[in-house]
Amino acid sequence: MTSDDRAAPDRERYSAAALRAGMLWLYAEAHGLAAAEVPGSSEPEEDPGLGEAAAAILSEQGASASRIARCRAGIRAALRVLAAGTAAEFSAEAYDRTRQTVIAGEHSAGLPGHRIWPPTSQTVRRTLGEGYWNSALRAVGLPVSGRGRARGASRYSEEDYRAAVRDFLTAAERAGTPTSFVAYQDWARAESTAGAPRPSGAGLRAHFGGWQAARDAVDPA
Repeated sequence: MTSDDRAAPDRERYSAAALRAGMLWLYAEAHGLAAAEVPGSSEPEEDPGLGEAAAAILSEQGASASRIARCRAGIRAALRVLAAGTAAEFSAEAYDRTRQTVIAGEHSAGLPGHRIWPPTSQTVRRTLGEGYWNSALRAVGLPVSGRGRARGASRYSEEDYRAAVRDFLTAAERAGTPTSFVAYQDWARAESTAGAPRPSGAGLRAHFGGWQAARDAVDPA
C-alpha cells in the first residue's frame, strides 16, 4: 500500500492551482524543457498562485531550495510552451512515469500517511477532470489526446472487471495472502507492471459499488 492510498483524498488537501502547477511541472520534466525562451513566445508571468502553491507544498515536504526553484522554472517553461501553442501530448501514463522519477528518493515518500505532491494521475483525473484525463488536460490548457477515454466509456469490459476479481482471489488463495481491497490494489499494480493491465482498485469499487460487492459478484458464497 502506498502513502497515497493511506492518506485522505488529495482533493481535501490540494487546491486546483496546486494540481495544475504539479501537472505543468511534470509536463516540463517529461519533455525536457528548460527555463529558456521558446521561439515565438513572450515571457509569461507565472500564473497567480501556481508557483506559490507549488513552493509551499514542496517546502512542507522538506524539499531543498534548489528543488523548489527547479519546479518553479519548470512551470514557467511549460507556460511558455502553452503560450507559443507548441505543447505536445501528455498521457496519464507519461505523467505517472515522470512523477515516479521526480519523487524517487524524496524523504517524505517514506513517511506513513504522507501524501506526495505532485499527486498521481488518478487524483488529477478525478479532481480536475471529473474522472477523465482529457478533461484534466483541457483544464490545464494542454492538448487533448484522441486516445483518451470518452465520457461514459470504459477501458475495461464487464468480464474484465469480473476476471480481475476472480484472478486476484485465486492468486491470493494459492499464496495464502490477504484478500483485502488494499491487497487487490498491490496485486493490480504488479499485474500492470508485468504487462497485464488490470482495473484499478478505485475503478473496481466504482464499477461494483464497493469491494465486498465486487467479491460477491464473482463468489456469492
